Amino acid sequence: MNQGTTIRVRTRDNLLELLKTGRSGWWIVAEYREPTLRFVEVYSWDGDLVLKGECEPSQFERRDLDGRLNLAFKNAKIELVNPPLIWKAQNSVNYV
Repeated sequence: MNQGTTIRVRTRDNLLELLKTGRSGWWIVAEYREPTLRFVEVYSWDGDLVLKGECEPSQFERRDLDGRLNLAFKNAKIELVNPPLIWKAQNSVNYV
């Protein structure tokens, strides 16, 4: 059984502020990926902190201007990552 996809994003934004709003910020995400998204992980830029939560698809917002998606989440928490995650790609969005 497919548990769904986890979307990982990397940001310079304050994770505590994102946790308060329940939103990840705006990301380039193909529309076909939306139905499979079940979890979100928002990593700090240096990879030592991660905000993990369950996607809340009914609350996603997509901008008309550029098509970027603002992911909404629930049941989230911030965790220390040790050792820090090394982001290998230039793209700030990936899927696991």
